[in-house]
Amino acid sequence: MVLVPEAKALVSKLASDGASFLVGCAGGVDSSFRQALVSHASRTTVHCAFPDRARQIAQSGFKTVCRVGTTPSAAAALHRRTVGMVADCTSLVIFPDNPRSGTWGRGSSLAFRTAMQQNKRVFVVTAIPPLSARRTRVIPASLCGVVSGYLVVPANAEATHAA
Repeated sequence: MVLVPEAKALVSKLASDGASFLVGCAGGVDSSFRQALVSHASRTTVHCAFPDRARQIAQSGFKTVCRVGTTPSAAAALHRRTVGMVADCTSLVIFPDNPRSGTWGRGSSLAFRTAMQQNKRVFVVTAIPPLSARRTRVIPASLCGVVSGYLVVPANAEATHAA
């Protein structure tokens, strides 16, 4: 399992500011954050790709969402879960799939692309700045003084979030 040592401190800071949380049901980074969110389960929704996984996680006290239903493949279920989770959030924090090597997986890449398409801000925890697209601003930043990376802001995000 990939552990994110900053998860507990980041959750604590964001929770003290009144944040609610959406997290996935996968192992690795998602699991690290679910562990950190146990004491904030009432303010956390776990998005799952599979009904049996949703039932299992709900036993830990988390609200779960599984809107996938019957899908042709596991890959399609995971894709739909990720797109749905991004649609439900106001902004997104993405850690590399493997924080030790800084590598990104398909799920993180999909979440990032989906957030950009939906004009949502993304904080990317990485030492290497994401490639800047024409209509985004990439700003070096720190999130709550806990992790460093880059805030990626789509040009339309200001208008979308001001409404």
